[in-house]
Amino acid sequence: MRVLLHYKTYLVSFLVFIFLFAVAIIIFPDALKKLNENKSIQSTNTKINLENTSIVFKSLKKNKANLRQGPSLDHQVLWTYNKYKLPVEIIGQTKIGWSKIRDFTGGEGWVSNTLLSNNRTAMIAPWDVKNQPQDYRNLFKEPLTTSRVIKYLEPGVVVSISQCTGSWCNIYIGKSEGWIKQNQLYGVYIDEVINIKED
Repeated sequence: MRVLLHYKTYLVSFLVFIFLFAVAIIIFPDALKKLNENKSIQSTNTKINLENTSIVFKSLKKNKANLRQGPSLDHQVLWTYNKYKLPVEIIGQTKIGWSKIRDFTGGEGWVSNTLLSNNRTAMIAPWDVKNQPQDYRNLFKEPLTTSRVIKYLEPGVVVSISQCTGSWCNIYIGKSEGWIKQNQLYGVYIDEVINIKED
């Protein structure tokens, strides 16, 4: 009797296995096909910008720019920037005129390309904005720490970049122009060499 019961249990388990295997064969190919289709759609609509790695930072060309959850006006506004020339990092693009950006806080979202400029700007040490008293950064006349300091720059101030050597950047703000250590800026990578004129 025990042998018969054991045999029936084994038979039921085997039949359940066969049934699940058959269902998997039927279902998973369709699921895999849909997954591949979704990946294809995503790769068509959203393209990571790897073609032009020389410009991975851009700046906002408007005083007001909405950061959206997705690449269209139908998507929810996550945040509104109110900072002209704010530097943002381009981490993705679509073929329909939208870019995925990352800001100095690490926040990510989508903005229309009509709000972006190729002009290179930078923010002075935004990581120290909340420090009190604030640690002002020196703007030197020449790219040397022994050079004359021509201005003290407050963390969070946005400046325009005209040149970077990989360790120093030539920047200007208002009528002041000078050099600052590259690692004191958000908007340019360490060791990045640039020489870009404004649009």
